[in-house]
Amino acid sequence: MGIRVLIVEPGAFRTSFAGPALRSTAAMPDYEATVGNSRAALAAMDGVQPGDPDKAAAATLAALRLPAPPLRLALGDDAVAGIRAQLAAVADDLDRTHRLGTGAATAHSVPNICVQRRPPSPSATPTPMAWESQFRMLAR
Repeated sequence: MGIRVLIVEPGAFRTSFAGPALRSTAAMPDYEATVGNSRAALAAMDGVQPGDPDKAAAATLAALRLPAPPLRLALGDDAVAGIRAQLAAVADDLDRTHRLGTGAATAHSVPNICVQRRPPSPSATPTPMAWESQFRMLAR
């Protein structure tokens, strides 16, 4: 079909997002302890965010021009650091608990299938019918 997707995961960029463009409801005292700090931090960052929107646009266009564009593009040092921290936390959870989750298949289960996220080239893209027949064969 020729449809490509790029998920842009931006950090804090110097736009009007945290300023005039931001609309919020009135503060609710019941949520001040949990949401109050986030509201204050967002308001305080307006105009001092580290990210340059022009550089973000250039990086996005550069990613789209790559021979094999990524599915995701983290923009900004804060976005990259946050994603790396999340991935490390998930890896740590998996390292500590993988023995609890493995070996949970039934005796008559379908073998493990690793689905490739992106084919290496357009010619390697399987058709829906090819996938359908592969799954039917495995389900027997």
